[in-house]
Amino acid sequence: MPVTQKLFTEVFRAKSFDRMALPDRIRNVVTKGLTQNLFLYGPQGTGKSTIARLLTDGYDVLKINGSSENGIDVIRNQVVAFASSISLMEGSEKMKVIFIDEADGLTYNAWDALRETIEHYASSVRYICTCNKIDKIPAPIKSRFECIPVFPINKDEETQMIQEYCNVVGSILTAIKIEYDNDTLYMFVRNSFPDMRTILNSIQSMYIQDIHKLNKEALIKTFDCSDMFEMIIKGND
Repeated sequence: MPVTQKLFTEVFRAKSFDRMALPDRIRNVVTKGLTQNLFLYGPQGTGKSTIARLLTDGYDVLKINGSSENGIDVIRNQVVAFASSISLMEGSEKMKVIFIDEADGLTYNAWDALRETIEHYASSVRYICTCNKIDKIPAPIKSRFECIPVFPINKDEETQMIQEYCNVVGSILTAIKIEYDNDTLYMFVRNSFPDMRTILNSIQSMYIQDIHKLNKEALIKTFDCSDMFEMIIKGND
């Protein structure tokens, strides 16, 4: 399949934590593996699902999408059944993982049922959840997870992450033969930071348009006006 028919968000999805732009605060946790229940939260495109995929690699995993599988029946029929079964991998019993993506879509009743399940199978099951809005998650659930914001929480982290984003994006541009200078690269990354998914979609747009140099003209062609449109429509001024 030609590369233009593949989504760059998948082609260039990080295959290891070494290839991810992460602050030290997060890297120090995830490189130790899935030692406890984790709740990753933050804006779209910051790598929450990629972190979850890397952490669950090698485990027997049940994945739930909270935006479409969000009721109490999902917990009763899928989660409990999976948690109560014995995982035999590599000839011995092994820890299992339940991955709930877009977990802020679960109903209150689903969370209530899940809370008991988390406690009952704590010795054999780990949970990893992702969401955009952590304030929608009940406090009794959050207390059972290490909740990690996957975005810069101060100026130092922002500076570090932007530099790491530039390094990753620069290597991608080099791989697909798009020239750039450091100032324009910084501007390109800064415009969409911390949404790496949007950055990769913009790179794919340039690639499809046969653009061979990242400059101001190329930035104009990839500019997404949706945020400006929302500000104009919803703003009070």
